[in-house]
Order: sequence, then structure tokens, then C-alpha cells
Amino acid sequence: MVLQTSQPHHYAVFCAVHNRYEQFANEEFTRRKEINYPPFTRLFRFLVRSENEELLTRYAKNLELYLNEIAQENSLFSEESKLPEEILGPVQAPIYQVKKNYRMHLLAKSNSLQSLEYLAQKLKEYQKKNSSTGVYAELDFDPMDLL
Repeated sequence: MVLQTSQPHHYAVFCAVHNRYEQFANEEFTRRKEINYPPFTRLFRFLVRSENEELLTRYAKNLELYLNEIAQENSLFSEESKLPEEILGPVQAPIYQVKKNYRMHLLAKSNSLQSLEYLAQKLKEYQKKNSSTGVYAELDFDPMDLL
């Protein structure tokens, strides 16, 4: 087997090379707990893509404003927010361009599936209102990867 990496000293590479699955699993489990990633919480990803980079960037900025409005409405009318505890982004996806499409995504973490479903509903409403823009969206609960 040949393994090519830009991080040869990373624990995952070390464990793979030395066939140390348990050590890898324990380390990964500890790290995921520290940053509150699955299996310690639920994760939701909203990926948007467009062939027009400028249009996508504008869409993402407007999406961020929309999410801030929802957050303010939630805090004004409720003791408890319906939104997830943490919303990250929107930012460029790790693989920013696939074929002719530029991609950005938003991640949300929560212990409450209901809050993620609420966010998904709001994002669907937003996408429906802005669907003629040439920006396409994908929703993914507990995604297998974030690329």
C-alpha cells in the first residue's frame, strides 16, 4: 500500500501505517467529544452550489443575514430558541469547485433533532423564495462527510 500525505505525523496516518485501529478510534472519539461532533451531537449540512461564483457568494451573504433575522426573532419571542446551539458558516466547502460548480456550506450542531428540523424548514423556505437565482441546495442530516 502507498500512502501519500501532507501531514505524515498526524495521528490518523500513524495509526493507519502501524495498523492501530483501537488507538485511532480512542483518539478520534476523544477529539469528537471535545468539539461536540457526532456521535455526541447531531449534525446538519446545507450545501449550496452555483456555476456563478459571484452569485453564490451573494446568496451566502444574504443567507447569513436571513439566519441572523431568524435568531433575533427566536430570542425576542421565546425563552428558548428553536434554533440549533451552533451554526457555522456559510463558508466555502472544503472542495470549493467541482466541475463547473462553486460550493459553499453551512453546518449546524445540536443535541435536538427538532431544532435541526426547524432550521432545515427555514432553509427550505429561503431556498424556495430564492430558487430562481441559479443556486442549488442540498440538505443532509448527519452527513457521512463534509467534502
